[in-house]
Amino acid sequence: MKNIYILSLTSCLCGIALSFAFTSAHNSDDGGNERAPSSSVVHSLDEQTAFSIATRLVSDRDAALIAHDHEALQALTVPDSPARTIDDALFESLDGVSALNTVVLDVHVLDDKKWEVHSVQEEIGMGEGSSREGQERCTLWHMGKNPWRLYETSECS
Repeated sequence: MKNIYILSLTSCLCGIALSFAFTSAHNSDDGGNERAPSSSVVHSLDEQTAFSIATRLVSDRDAALIAHDHEALQALTVPDSPARTIDDALFESLDGVSALNTVVLDVHVLDDKKWEVHSVQEEIGMGEGSSREGQERCTLWHMGKNPWRLYETSECS
């Protein structure tokens, strides 16, 4: 019973940390040093393309965490960004992610560099145990381009 409690607590904390880390996104073509344009700016990025990009980033992040591949994880964030700092700390704190399945449900493009991403962490496994989270999250992603990477994330308001 104690092991189940510890696994549940670890899964919950990992889910929160992953949500928070993936809630850090803002960037520009030059590495993210510029502020994202306001949401009143007309955007050229369609939501289907943004959905594809977000799905790839989430899938690649899950794979990097399972493989414990720090270099692959860092490739998904802008250097020296808040998202990179959070992911680096998360990487150091995790030991043995055996399963991770995060699904992007929907993406709303507020402007080319600011997206509202709805996702659900369907499964997370630490060591030999796993749990199914299933709680939908809304995260505001501030993006960097060329290639698309996360600069900073925050919870949707």
